[in-house]
Amino acid sequence: MKDFFISHTGNDRTCAEWVAWILKETGYSVVIQAWDFRVGGNFVLDMQRATIEAKRTISALFSLIFLAFDGCGVFSCYKQE
Repeated sequence: MKDFFISHTGNDRTCAEWVAWILKETGYSVVIQAWDFRVGGNFVLDMQRATIEAKRTISALFSLIFLAFDGCGVFSCYKQE
């Protein structure tokens, strides 16, 4: 059984791989779409298998967060006094 399954969209592949590397470097085992799913494989079955075989799931939605909050504009509220 793996410690983490990291799911991501195409736009978030780089961030998801970064998360996977950090987890691996700290001793956790990971399943990540970018590394473990075969091109031309059955995506639905691969997703099902990964969620069953991992203790935890991380959904990398970094690009969606920035789209939802209009980029970095959301962080400007923290600079107001």
